[in-house]
Amino acid sequence: MKYVISLILVLASGMLAAMACFRKKSGFGARLSHAGFALVLLGFCCSFLAEIKSSFVVYGNEKTKIREIYDGNGGLRDLGFYFVLDGISPGVNAPCAELSFEHDDGTGANAIVRVNRPARHGGWHFYLSDYDMVSSDFVKLTVRKDPGRVPVFTGMAILMLGIACAAMEKKS
Repeated sequence: MKYVISLILVLASGMLAAMACFRKKSGFGARLSHAGFALVLLGFCCSFLAEIKSSFVVYGNEKTKIREIYDGNGGLRDLGFYFVLDGISPGVNAPCAELSFEHDDGTGANAIVRVNRPARHGGWHFYLSDYDMVSSDFVKLTVRKDPGRVPVFTGMAILMLGIACAAMEKKS
């Protein structure tokens, strides 16, 4: 079913792109809008097919270096770097988890993950999904990579620009 929906989205975006190119009476704004909408559909299709998402519990007292996560299909995915849970800061208003990232070449970075404020590193987004409010022993992280995000937002910008151009075009 996933591939059928993706095929429909690809065909629809191809039809929109063809309409943008071959319509004779439409102006630049309409063509730009069609192209932007086609790019949005392709981005959704890319997200639908290639998104990787995994949720897991990390204990704060272990200091385990994590490099691989389980994807939605039961396989392991390599992040391309290690991350370690350095600490958990409980709090009613602002609980957070402190993460450190380390690459194979020795470079690294630190980040703080809060509820609704994910950390971003290496194309991956780290979300704080749950935490232990009583003893601050663990956090539940959701790690996500969405390759369709950039085409969707680019397509939306092109679509808005096309609508603005179409609104300013003179009618003949």
